[in-house]
Amino acid sequence: MKTILRVDASSRTAGSQSRALGDYFEHTWVKRNPSDRIVRRDVVENPIPHIASQTITGFYTPGEKFTDELRSATALSDRLVSELRVADILLLTVPIYNFSIPSALKAWIDHIVRIGHTFAYDGKNFTGVAISPQTPDYSLTTQQKHDLKFPVLSDQGNKVARQFGLVFTVEENLKPIYKAFGIDLKAHNGDESYELPMPATYLVAKDGNVLEAFVNSDYRSRLEPETALAWIR
Repeated sequence: MKTILRVDASSRTAGSQSRALGDYFEHTWVKRNPSDRIVRRDVVENPIPHIASQTITGFYTPGEKFTDELRSATALSDRLVSELRVADILLLTVPIYNFSIPSALKAWIDHIVRIGHTFAYDGKNFTGVAISPQTPDYSLTTQQKHDLKFPVLSDQGNKVARQFGLVFTVEENLKPIYKAFGIDLKAHNGDESYELPMPATYLVAKDGNVLEAFVNSDYRSRLEPETALAWIR
């Protein structure tokens, strides 16, 4: 049995296209997997406050130095992180507002992207979250195959990548090459669009500002690990 965490972020509780897509996915999934469990988190109906100064302090305070005030400040984040970590599949229904995600969802992200809980850096090695256009099953297979120490989330349909302007379509003359290498994009991504995201790496500050970014339209070009490490030192 799998657990699906569904997070709805549209301010429209009625007539929302993103919520309707989520309903369709959920209905189809449950029909095929009736024993699976759906956990719902509506960040509009139940707004999540933006992180406060004490919450950020708590994120970077060792457990042995925690005070009652810091425990209270990070309690909501603890609940949200626990909710995320028990989920096998994350379903986000997200509209685009002013060319970006809703602030209600950004508040949720700020609470769950937390050092020592959902990513880690020990001074030499950094782990975080990867996002892939593959189906949930293939994303999990990729994580297990390469023994990745961080989660690989499924962005099926490139919904998140599209909001960052990263999506491109594989050219017709390249499709046979993909097949020759045994790369079945239709099966892996669950559609026939032949769309992929450009490689992109972002370093984001606690206040949500993007400090560093690497994006290259040449999908063969990736950020060098040494450069990524230099960003966070």
